[in-house]
Order: sequence, then C-alpha cells, then structure tokens
Amino acid sequence: MKKVAGAEIADFLRQLAGERGSAENTLTAYGRDLRRFAAFLDDDGVPGWGAVDASVIRRYLARMSRSASPSTVARHLAALRSFYRYLVRAQRVAANPLRNIRTPKQGRRLPRALTPDQTGTLLQAPDDSPRGLRDRAILEVLYASGARVSELAGIRVGELGDGRTLRVVGKGDKERVVHLTEAAQAALNEYLSRARPVLARTASPLPDDFVFVNDRGRRLSVRGLQFVVRQIARQASPG
Repeated sequence: MKKVAGAEIADFLRQLAGERGSAENTLTAYGRDLRRFAAFLDDDGVPGWGAVDASVIRRYLARMSRSASPSTVARHLAALRSFYRYLVRAQRVAANPLRNIRTPKQGRRLPRALTPDQTGTLLQAPDDSPRGLRDRAILEVLYASGARVSELAGIRVGELGDGRTLRVVGKGDKERVVHLTEAAQAALNEYLSRARPVLARTASPLPDDFVFVNDRGRRLSVRGLQFVVRQIARQASPG
C-alpha cells in the first residue's frame, strides 16, 4: 500500500501544483494529511485506494477524533474529498467513498476572531473553480487585513495599488490602508488573474469595477460577502 499510496499522492500534488496552481501551503497540508490517511490504511489492512469505502472513512474519522481537534478533522476531510475527486476523474478508483460522508457541523455562529487553525480549515474548503478562488481570496484578505466585510465589498480594482496593501473606506467615509500577508497577496492575485475574468465575462455591457464580483460580473454586496463566508464556515466546520 505504501508504494501505491506514495505514487498516487505525488501525482495528485503535481496535478494541483501544475494545472490548478495551488498555493504551497495548500500542497504541504494536503500532502501531510493524505500521508497520515495512507498510514491509517496500512494499519487497518486496507489494500489500496480503491478498497476504501464509507466504513473505512468513518473508522478513520473516529480514530482521529480521539486526539485531533474538530477543525483538524474537517481539514483532513477536505483533503480527502479533493484527492478522491482526482482519483475518480483519473479513473484510478471506481467510486468516491466520501460521496455520502457529511462534514459535521459545530455551530452556525462565526467566531469574531479566527485562530490560525480555524482559518486553515476555512481556506481549504473552497475548491479551485473561479468561485472557489474568489472565496479563498475573500477569506485570506479578511484574515490578513482585519478589514470589515463592508470595507471589502467597496474595494475597486483601480485601488489595489502595489498589491501589498489595500485602501479601504470604513465608517464615516474614513479611508485607511491595510497590509496583506504573502498568502493573501497570492490568493488575491490568483483570483484576479484566473477567476475574476471568468466571473465577469457574462456581464453586460461591462462588468463592475469592484474587486469581488458575483457570477454575473456585478459587485458582490455586503450581504453576498457575508453569505459566502457563512457558507464556507458551515462547509468546513465539524459538528
């Protein structure tokens, strides 16, 4: 199993890095989580990826839950979902054993301040579709900058500057500059180059010039941004 697992994981990570351009921290986290799952399969006597079914997944989650935090369990599930989608598309397994496995939810309220562990879980929830890249950029910028959702909704493309900072307008029309981490810069650049043009191409006659847009190329409203964050949190939150 170990040799097979290592080859499949390596192929998957190369595909993420090459075709999807995933961030380095995502690749590192996925690789670590998948190797842990492979070690579990060895211990459990499961002969290969194709022999994994829902009962194996549930045993793995039960074992993890004894020592891992709920957010760590959710992060592993996100990695496994992405990995098995790849295996099915590549015709390396016949079926996805996680299709009927639901991520447990721990509650509907979002914490006012996210811990790095919680943020890591949320950032792995969006996929690499145009909407997923947008949502990941939203989360990265919110966490890195401390900006309010209402401030994020008002950012225009022409106000991005050098990409390391953002000018946002808050309450009372007061303007301030917020700084972005390298991860936030990377996520925002990936969204702007790969995803926003796709989301904006159906707009007529022209897309709005706001940074974050919906599927019709129109400004993503404050309520729309709040909905995005809540949906991702529910998807990523265990319990």
